[in-house]
Amino acid sequence: MKKEIRFTALFVKNTKELLKKFPPKHEKIFGDHSTIEFNPKNLKWIEVGKESSIKILFEKALFFNTIEYFANEEVQVIEGYSDGENKFIKDII
Repeated sequence: MKKEIRFTALFVKNTKELLKKFPPKHEKIFGDHSTIEFNPKNLKWIEVGKESSIKILFEKALFFNTIEYFANEEVQVIEGYSDGENKFIKDII
């Protein structure tokens, strides 16, 4: 049975560490992926299972209209896809 591909994404390898570095403002935050494409037709444009790192550029508005910048924070990610319930980060032939 062929799985439906709901979205392709860069899945964060260590979500706890990411959320420790960048605490969420809201209750319902998962921080487990960054979407590449929603409802893709195929997996042609990603390399499932490819590991890499991405840099997080982040700014935080502070009290009295000041901004605090964080740069060069790297996060380890894995290319993959999801059917909406499960993530797939290994290429199964």
